[in-house]
Amino acid sequence: MKYLDMNKNYPSWLVSVEQAKKLKKIGFDEPCEFFLPIKQYEDFDTNELEFEFQKENYNDSYDYWSIPTHEQVLKWFREKEIVGTIKYLPILGKKIYIYVINAPFVSCEEEFLSYEEAREALVNRLIKEYTEYEQAKKEWQENPCYQCCQDN
Repeated sequence: MKYLDMNKNYPSWLVSVEQAKKLKKIGFDEPCEFFLPIKQYEDFDTNELEFEFQKENYNDSYDYWSIPTHEQVLKWFREKEIVGTIKYLPILGKKIYIYVINAPFVSCEEEFLSYEEAREALVNRLIKEYTEYEQAKKEWQENPCYQCCQDN
């Protein structure tokens, strides 16, 4: 196994550890090559990620957080019909990046000064929107007449 120090050479193409934790909680289950031992992260004993060449899927393990790439996350959301993209708009000499989310239940945009900031915010927003949508869907399934009853 190869170790990466999260403070020195954490790859920019991986989502943050916090995002990885949130993704696992909402059901992200794609095989990943990078993992963070949960016990070590929670105890803050180390700031290292483990790199596994065998592409084992630790998503079902309670011992590891899988750390996916941004592309894996965006693909996972696309498969759930939530499409997030980042656009570059050079406006009056400024470099502006905009993230856009298109989904059956939401459509939004937000501006940033760097691609990395836009990408980080996009993943956070996708997680938020997906979580809220799944919660609303669950509530509706439990009580399909809720909305009807509120109008009367």
